[in-house]
Amino acid sequence: MATLRLCVSLWAGSILSLALSAPSFAADVAIETRNIRPGVDYLHKRVKSVPWSIHVLRAERHRPELDLATTLPSGEWIGLSPASAQVKFIPSSLGLPIGAVNGDFFSWRKGPYQGDVAGLQITNGELVSAPHLRSKRDDAPEGLVCVWVDEKRNPHLGKVTPDFAVTWPDRKKTPFQLNEACDDDKAVLYTHVAGYSTRTTNGLELVLERDGDKPWLPLQIGEKYSARIAEIGKTNSLITSNTLVLFIGSKLLPKLSPPKPGMLLKISTATTPLLKNVNTAIGGGPVLVRNGKAPNLRMELVRHPRAAFGWNSKYYFFVVVDGRRAGVSDGMTFMELAKEMESWDCDEAMNLDGGGSAMLWVDGEIRNQPSENRERPCANALVLVRKEK
Repeated sequence: MATLRLCVSLWAGSILSLALSAPSFAADVAIETRNIRPGVDYLHKRVKSVPWSIHVLRAERHRPELDLATTLPSGEWIGLSPASAQVKFIPSSLGLPIGAVNGDFFSWRKGPYQGDVAGLQITNGELVSAPHLRSKRDDAPEGLVCVWVDEKRNPHLGKVTPDFAVTWPDRKKTPFQLNEACDDDKAVLYTHVAGYSTRTTNGLELVLERDGDKPWLPLQIGEKYSARIAEIGKTNSLITSNTLVLFIGSKLLPKLSPPKPGMLLKISTATTPLLKNVNTAIGGGPVLVRNGKAPNLRMELVRHPRAAFGWNSKYYFFVVVDGRRAGVSDGMTFMELAKEMESWDCDEAMNLDGGGSAMLWVDGEIRNQPSENRERPCANALVLVRKEK
């Protein structure tokens, strides 16, 4: 018969140690808990028998002073930088960053769009990256999804399908992608977060300006815009905070009526489901917990460092599992990570980028042990912020 021993002691907060033993299975689990702010705790869970070292930031999600935000590497443009540096660019109007986990999968390929994230990103209401159903990175898992927070501060998890399109004066529609590398057979819309210029080749570019006093930038999700063609150029157009640039690949051009300066275009950033007025969103995948249950995940049977985000009716959970550290922490499979999130009573949970990217920053310190012995630059982060009263 299994025996349960419980001991409670104090360590800058509280330390909870659980030891469970049985004739056929022995596991020593210890959880150390440190209070960071009212309603926010950092927990370090150790499972000696595997071994596992698991780092958790737990926050009471209904506290009005706590909220979620996402980051850009420089605070302004896509690219790569350590998440601990990215949090410094959180506007004071959003609050003080007190915890962060690395975010979505991203492109490692060197070039103008290194750091292009795989899925949806909305930062302080601005649409940064479009949702994708398949990753643009070869080693990312299938089943990309998104987490977004609605106007009532309720989080949601699911697939988001982009219905982004440009409507021409002849009513023809051209789907477009957003702030990413271009191809001959697609259209890409660029905003100022792409950098100073589009850095494109082999196509046509339309510099778009505001049509009168109609709603304009920053670009938001679930909106319709009226844009006027200000300039027509070949490639590598300059981008400003007041303009958009539409790249049209060479294989698309024969299908369109010739664009002309002054022509009005309609731009839609609609999605299914509709995410209008969403202020914060980030991509990842696969789903780890849905309606309180872990699905059967068999696509990854190798243990790696992992990162995840989840929640229940009371808490948010930012979770990082150390890995590739013999004798300290082996990492987890997706199924093991799903069960771990389930063990924290998550109703919903999503995997984030793992491996060398897995990192948990809390109250000015990196709390886990990154597998490369340093913090790897990443493309974005999910941040817990606290507004001062």
